[in-house]
Amino acid sequence: MSLFKQLENLYRPDRFQREDFITEIVVQVLRDSKELTLEWLRSLGVTDLKKLITSKLTLR
Repeated sequence: MSLFKQLENLYRPDRFQREDFITEIVVQVLRDSKELTLEWLRSLGVTDLKKLITSKLTLR
C-alpha cells in the first residue's frame, strides 16, 4: 500500500478531500526545498533568479 493511501486511510472517507491533501503535500515540499522551488519557477518561465533569498508559501 502506498504512503499516500495509508495517510488517506487516517481520515474519515466522507471528510477526505484529495485535492487539498495533494496541495498540502506539494506546498510542504516546495517550502522545505528552496532549490526545488526555484527550479520549478524557472521551468515555468516565471523567474530567471539564480538564488532564492527567502520564500514564504501559504495556502488560502
